[in-house]
Amino acid sequence: MSATIARGLCASLLDVLLDRVEDGVDEVLVGAPVRREYVRVMTEKLRASEQQLRDMQDIFDLLTPVESAQMSLPAVPDPDDAAVLASALAARADVFVTGDKPLLDLRRIEGMAIVTPRELYERLRGLR
Repeated sequence: MSATIARGLCASLLDVLLDRVEDGVDEVLVGAPVRREYVRVMTEKLRASEQQLRDMQDIFDLLTPVESAQMSLPAVPDPDDAAVLASALAARADVFVTGDKPLLDLRRIEGMAIVTPRELYERLRGLR
């Protein structure tokens, strides 16, 4: 969310990812739970303008939608986090980007790396 409301590392990562999507280098997945949560937080908590919501919809349109998936993930105690991770795993994502410390502590789940925005940004920019 921070990538769309403030300039900083997350916004820079989003720019890099969108360039890679447009160049056909990578595919960025976004699940239905993430989209719903984004809209909820932006409208209810952050009071986003209609223009901000339209701008984010334009970004979502460039991403690959992922269906919700059900999967038992005992290592993930938060059911909301488990739902998002299950969608990513079902879509065979290579990397899951989050700032959520309990998820980052897992480092990897069923072969999928869990990294911070900074870690992915540095990897993609060749800094790591």
